[in-house]
Amino acid sequence: MKKFLMVMAFLFSFTSLFAQEEETIVFTEGVHVPRRYTITPDKITIYDEETETTSELDRSRFFIGEDKFYHLIDKNDIEQIALFGNDSFVNFYPLEVDGDPEKVRISEWQTEFRKTVQEYNMYPAFRDYETKYSASSELKEKNTKYVAENLGTFFLPPADKGSTSSWDTEHKPWVEGAKGYGINQFIKVKTNSQFSGLAVVNGYVDFYRRDLYKKNSRVKTFRVKDLDNKLEYDINLDDAVYVQCIKLKKPTKNIILYIKEVYKGDKWDDTCVSCLVPTRLD
Repeated sequence: MKKFLMVMAFLFSFTSLFAQEEETIVFTEGVHVPRRYTITPDKITIYDEETETTSELDRSRFFIGEDKFYHLIDKNDIEQIALFGNDSFVNFYPLEVDGDPEKVRISEWQTEFRKTVQEYNMYPAFRDYETKYSASSELKEKNTKYVAENLGTFFLPPADKGSTSSWDTEHKPWVEGAKGYGINQFIKVKTNSQFSGLAVVNGYVDFYRRDLYKKNSRVKTFRVKDLDNKLEYDINLDDAVYVQCIKLKKPTKNIILYIKEVYKGDKWDDTCVSCLVPTRLD
């Protein structure tokens, strides 16, 4: 099935905010009745548009955990993990998900939406351009294929323009298939219109199996070979679970990304990338 990917859905504002705790972070949870979070070095301020009330939490309740996921302990002392996505929005997932009705609801919605995608052979909300992925190697384990095309399917597109993208619970990452850490293995990305950035989710990200992130290796440095502009340069990725917005030196339609350095996995050498989507950062 052709992959019509969600280019315009990935206009991120979290390019560098996560690197420094002293900066202010602002994001929104929800769409129709949103809650806006403002996180400063001292506190977390939450404004609820439905009730028009403001509450505060201690800054220590928002942190990056040992699992490399971002965590928030809410006012009811419920710990959640967060995924920062498009347009400064965040999706929270309860730390304990077994039997959670929200998990069931999301799963049911995704099943129905996936049927629609397959029926019409496209993501109807995202027709900007087609992205083609290929790689120097791809890991195959029994019936599971960790192919390059997986890089474009981390999120399902929203059901309507007023909704945010939802994490695809059936998603698998791309995993290189070479021996060792996959140094010099590469991903090719080709489009039919120019893009100026990449939206990247590093590592093996599964919200129900968070241990897979640290057990597998992650990319620390990509060498970018821009075939259109005849440029070569390095880009670095953080070792944390959020959508990293990487600006390229020049707009292009055709690049190759070589693995040059990795964050080594605690258990396996395999180097993984969950999402890598072309986007416009102009």
